[in-house]
Amino acid sequence: MYSDLYIKHRFQNKNLIAVVSAVILFVLVFFVVIQDSSPTRASKLNILEHQIVNISPHEFGVLWQLDEADSGWLIYGKTRSKMNEIIFDERDKASSKSKRKYHFASITNLEPNTTYFYKIISNNEVVESASEDVYSVTTLPSDTVPSRRSPVYGKVVFPNNDPAANIFSRLMIGNTYSHITLTSKTGEWLIPPQYIVREGTNTLYSIEDNIPVTLQFFDDDYSSTVRTTFDRSRPLPQQIMLGNNYIFVDEGTNVLSAQDTVQSRPTTPRFNVELRYPKENSVIPGQTPLIKGIGVPGSVVSVSINTTPVFSGRSTVDADGDWSVVVKKPFNPGTYTISMQTTDRNGQIVTITRSFTLIKSGEQVLGESTTATPSASIVPSVTVVIQTPAPTGAISSAPIQTATPAPPVSGVDVSPFLLAGFGLITIAAGVLLLL
Repeated sequence: MYSDLYIKHRFQNKNLIAVVSAVILFVLVFFVVIQDSSPTRASKLNILEHQIVNISPHEFGVLWQLDEADSGWLIYGKTRSKMNEIIFDERDKASSKSKRKYHFASITNLEPNTTYFYKIISNNEVVESASEDVYSVTTLPSDTVPSRRSPVYGKVVFPNNDPAANIFSRLMIGNTYSHITLTSKTGEWLIPPQYIVREGTNTLYSIEDNIPVTLQFFDDDYSSTVRTTFDRSRPLPQQIMLGNNYIFVDEGTNVLSAQDTVQSRPTTPRFNVELRYPKENSVIPGQTPLIKGIGVPGSVVSVSINTTPVFSGRSTVDADGDWSVVVKKPFNPGTYTISMQTTDRNGQIVTITRSFTLIKSGEQVLGESTTATPSASIVPSVTVVIQTPAPTGAISSAPIQTATPAPPVSGVDVSPFLLAGFGLITIAAGVLLLL
């Protein structure tokens, strides 16, 4: 009958619609599942430096430097094919980014002893290094025992003596992973050495008081390097002025002026009388000046400083012609006059008078004591400050604000597939109308 043929025809049309819809749904799901959510377009920028830092059972950080300033971030995940988590530079927000050459991102809340993969993104493009764009790192096992050593800390200032905020502070010990933090608004920094582990093996590195350490303080415009020992960095003996390099070795709490450059001892004539430190009109960050000089071996040197009460000290010139007076009690910030008196080779009394200024160095950090425990195994020497030229131009206090690029979106852009699906539906509808 006609009604039977009509019902049968309608039933066939419904089956056809169901089949077409299922095909469209399958195509959409297939592409969404198999596609990588990360950007695939390669950046033309080059990586100048790339380091894994701050590794622990639940965290690791990435420091990278590019040859041009950019807005950068990371995407990461547990597999190469699906990195859909986004982490921004520590100084940026999703809605506000600044262009920089140096970037630092810290990835937290991770699983112990787990390998994670990540890509470096620059302006929504993948940055490659040696034709590699995917990097991996394995977090430490959960049973890794953290060190109970107290933190290393100090303060950093710009050349104009303003506090250096948001400056990288990096602790490097041997062949271990570096530890990085950013300075606070006051220029203070603190690095807890909880997990000092060797690169590649993730085995713990034993920390001794007298092991050499290197500290770096830097951003896109300034850089300073400090070579010292672990014990002498809790805290550093004085604040760091960006643009200068420092060498601290154990000699009480004395430091040289940051204005002084490295000088060699005069050799002709051999035993002159000289007050080498402090320099005339020098400005010394810290609470105690370094008092050193040269003279005639065996002669006595008397020193006095117009503090309240007056400081006085004596020293005997050694066989090499060196002498020093240790200041154990800290002075208040201010301008002082030092007077030194001794005899020359002819037995004549020589008096040298100089002025110097002590400025506050922020040695009190987080309520910790500023007195470091010297190690008996360290050979006493001097603290050397090497002044390097600061870059031209002043640092702008406000970061350069740029338009916020669209971050990588988890999943794939399905709009082309939706359009294709609607196209198929349209074709199917046309076929049905013809039937």
